Amino acid sequence: RLLGQIASVHFFDSQSARWSLAQREDALAIIVKRGVHPLLGDVVNGLPQGGAQAPAGAQSGASAYAQLPASFVGHAAIHGQRVYCGSAVSSPDPRYWVAQGGGTQTAITPAGQPVSYQAGEFIDFRLGGNALLYQRQGWDFSSAGGTWTVAPTARLALKLMGAAADGQVDHIEIVAQGMVGPSHPATRAELVINGISLGVHAFGHEQTLKLPLSLPENTLSDGVVEMEFRVLDPVSPHVLGLSEDKRDLGVLLIRLRIASEND
Repeated sequence: RLLGQIASVHFFDSQSARWSLAQREDALAIIVKRGVHPLLGDVVNGLPQGGAQAPAGAQSGASAYAQLPASFVGHAAIHGQRVYCGSAVSSPDPRYWVAQGGGTQTAITPAGQPVSYQAGEFIDFRLGGNALLYQRQGWDFSSAGGTWTVAPTARLALKLMGAAADGQVDHIEIVAQGMVGPSHPATRAELVINGISLGVHAFGHEQTLKLPLSLPENTLSDGVVEMEFRVLDPVSPHVLGLSEDKRDLGVLLIRLRIASEND
């Protein structure tokens, strides 16, 4: 069963000085899975579907590097689910990459048109969910529990369809939790939609937040909704004594939807 799922296993010497040379030899292993990544294409062969060239300076045959599709600019390095361009990390969905600037400090910002959204349907941030379609910058990578915000502002963009675009929605429903611990019982975040603040809310343990929503016509351009979670007091699991993760995390999104009372 494993042979059918694994393309290769590579062993490398550890560079740690903590152990003896005998203990460091072949101490690290990288397992490369078979198959085609649903977003990045044929990662096993190192190139997205359509073909590309490795960037200058990349190791020969290195499968960690791939050129962005023709509609994007620059190169990206793939490490697991994470996608790097220069020193920046962005959404793992390459449809929302566009490189700006030059040299090694290339930044990634989202590009492309917002994806259509049917009012009443849940956007699922858990592993295997559909949230990647709507995510812009500021998000971690999905897990079984949901997706964390990893920047002061995490953004979503979607395009309301049909009656929803005409303003026939009246609330937003968010299932989420904050980064919490004994010394940090809740994480505060302001929710802003199309420039309109829906207030600052405290996210503790998993909860459902239902907020009234009124989108004036002059804030809706072709039904596009841009949503921001502005985290006011992110904290790392390391500071809270929960794990060694030193990243400042804000809100763990689980599900979200824009709906009317009839949904």
